[in-house]
Amino acid sequence: HYLRIVVNSTILPDGTLEGSFTITAEGQSDNAVRGIAFGSRMSEWGDNLERELLKIDPRAELLSVQYTSNDNYLQQPVSIVYTYRIPDYAIVGKKEIIFIPLLARNPFRGAMSYLAFDETLEQRQYPFADRCSRLVQISENIALPKGFKKLHFDKEVQGVMDAAANFGCQYMLEGDTLHFGENIMLNKRIYEANDWQAVRQVVKYQKILESTPVILTK
Repeated sequence: HYLRIVVNSTILPDGTLEGSFTITAEGQSDNAVRGIAFGSRMSEWGDNLERELLKIDPRAELLSVQYTSNDNYLQQPVSIVYTYRIPDYAIVGKKEIIFIPLLARNPFRGAMSYLAFDETLEQRQYPFADRCSRLVQISENIALPKGFKKLHFDKEVQGVMDAAANFGCQYMLEGDTLHFGENIMLNKRIYEANDWQAVRQVVKYQKILESTPVILTK
């Protein structure tokens, strides 16, 4: 049950973040996204989508939105595309930029129910369940003001490779563009107690990325 989110954005010299956001999903992930976006009267759908941005930053502005027909949900997966701007999103100085990528902050986290697991729990004695198995693919390309050549991230985040769950992430600076990505596989709906350590690490690392800024310097 895949959930895919792609963002292409630009950080302006005054720290404003502008971009386009595309989310697609299938199966139970599709159902979760539709519930967040369209689980109310049609007149409120735009407000629902804007609310997901406002959870990230209360200054966010939804500029436009397009989405697949909600009447044809059996014929095609949900797809939502919208453009946005967030004033003062990044701290931009003469020699550094500090910000958390939008997708690292997990918009539409209601479609990632596993993030509700308490990763501080060290052990489990009994099986536990999520809504479904899932693949979460996140990709963000951020165009930066010119001249920032060094990338700094001060937390340790490792990959996870396990039969129950996999996690990988990447920050890569290429010219004046920062690429950020996450690839998450949660392979079961009902997990055994001994699967917990792998699932726990996935949740832990995703939450570290959610709260840790990246710093770019000249």
